[in-house]
Amino acid sequence: MDTSIKDNRLEIRIAEDITSFWVKDKLDQMREAIERDNSYEEIVLDMEKVEVIDSIGLNLIIALYKTANQIRKGFKIIGLNGKVKKLFRILKLDEVIAVES
Repeated sequence: MDTSIKDNRLEIRIAEDITSFWVKDKLDQMREAIERDNSYEEIVLDMEKVEVIDSIGLNLIIALYKTANQIRKGFKIIGLNGKVKKLFRILKLDEVIAVES
């Protein structure tokens, strides 16, 4: 996971599957990135390399979306592909969270 701020966006790039093991290791890092610098207007989650996401991973995405709303920041996901994109459609998450392919 890499984070950077550019063009008024906090970009979080995830280059591995989002499963309970991954969430356990990275959750604190994500929180720190969100709280460290508040100069951005939007959180962008780049999931281009993610091929698998489990229920814990989905809960993390929803929690990030809620956090963005609470701190009055935009939130969108980019790069969804394959099974993950299909899962977002089935669960209708793409109707709640902004998703760009």
